[in-house]
Amino acid sequence: MVSSIIQPTNEITLPPTPEKDDLQQAAALLHRFNALSLGEGDLMAGGNTLAAMAITLANIAPPGSCLVDGEDGAHVPVGMNTLVSGGLSCGLVSDRVLRVLQELQGNLLAHIRQQDERRKKGEKRITEASMFLGNDEKPPPPTVLDQLDKDAYLNEAHFEGELRGLLRAPANAGVSDITDAPVIFAGIGSVEALNSTNGFAHRGRLLAHVNLSGKNAGILLDQVCDEVVSGCPTRKQLATTVRGEVIATDPTGMLDNIVAARSGHGWMERMLWLVDHAAGPEMEITTDTKGSPQLARPAECFEAALEEIATRRLNFHMFEPMRLSYPLAAGQAEWNAFLTRLETDFPGITGTLRPLLASLVFGLSRILKAVPGECRPPFVPCEVEAFARLLALRMVNARAVALHHEHEHRLAKAASYIRMKLREGPHSARDLQRYGNDLDAATCREALARLADAGVVEFACNRWQLVTTTRTKPLTLHA
Repeated sequence: MVSSIIQPTNEITLPPTPEKDDLQQAAALLHRFNALSLGEGDLMAGGNTLAAMAITLANIAPPGSCLVDGEDGAHVPVGMNTLVSGGLSCGLVSDRVLRVLQELQGNLLAHIRQQDERRKKGEKRITEASMFLGNDEKPPPPTVLDQLDKDAYLNEAHFEGELRGLLRAPANAGVSDITDAPVIFAGIGSVEALNSTNGFAHRGRLLAHVNLSGKNAGILLDQVCDEVVSGCPTRKQLATTVRGEVIATDPTGMLDNIVAARSGHGWMERMLWLVDHAAGPEMEITTDTKGSPQLARPAECFEAALEEIATRRLNFHMFEPMRLSYPLAAGQAEWNAFLTRLETDFPGITGTLRPLLASLVFGLSRILKAVPGECRPPFVPCEVEAFARLLALRMVNARAVALHHEHEHRLAKAASYIRMKLREGPHSARDLQRYGNDLDAATCREALARLADAGVVEFACNRWQLVTTTRTKPLTLHA
């Protein structure tokens, strides 16, 4: 189904759509990619790691890479921002995704340093030899600007053609495209580090990693996203615009506190959340599913796929993005409709997760492509779609849990204040609100209702007062 990746008649044969619900299909995909092994026994942590792998492959692909519907030409870009939250998932993603990226990036920089040292030694020898032999250095090939500078054109169309060439990628591509801008992936620990890295982003695209365990990490994440994701640099001097994606890791669970506090870190809610805790829905691999084929070494397949895509990214002889044919029009429309139904519970999720399905298709198919043909499990599109829906629902539920905890905390605080205030004597709800610090009407009413239901307070003579008799129901709020 994806040209050069998912070919129904060649590389990957698509089986009939199984009659299973979403959780069963998602569990079948996780089993197929051996997520239980990836998660070291935790299925959802393995699923988070698998999703991070697939999205990382999409993020590393050449700029402009996308899935294209072969019939109507509709296309969806691949690559998106991701936030991994929780100790286990962060540890797995750091070890099996970020570490591999760091090693590849480090190896590339080591080769450039090695070449630079050899060049310096070579230039020194040439300078010494030229004193006796003369300089026989060849001039570089002419650029588009060199052609314009000659100002010798046969007609206006020729001149306009040269001008149009300035809006395309430079034709004289070479090793300098790698040595001058070698950074594909970088860990960002400060705004200064981001500014110094941006100038070396390969093809103007960067995958940035931000660890949220440091002080003011939420502010740093917003600054990095403002610069990289939005493509709106804060630098005053003229510079090449760098755009890209961000992967954030949250090993200490700051996400819940930030969401509950509504502290204004808006970029966190514009990323896919891969959460560790049991936000649901949960699943298990059934006995029937366990009998289906699966990858033997998913981590090694990911590493092979990552090396292949990074090689394509660096290939200055093939400057075009990867445009993979996939019948996505109907599936993407259904995906967008599904996300729209979640907007009430998670505002903005439709725009945030729009590229998720395409990114998973891209990345998972590349992982399968790294498997030898005779050992390759089948690619089942409906399972990928079910997995995408599972990730979206877990993200929505994680936000609801964080907000619920914050709401329950506010109710407990309000109930404690109300009980203390009513010890002074009866009060109206309006009086309780007036003297309460940041006590809104809705919270006051709900706290009073719960206290009344527990038999702690009662409403009499248009006033609320403490109940002196023994209450008959347990109080569910704790002061």
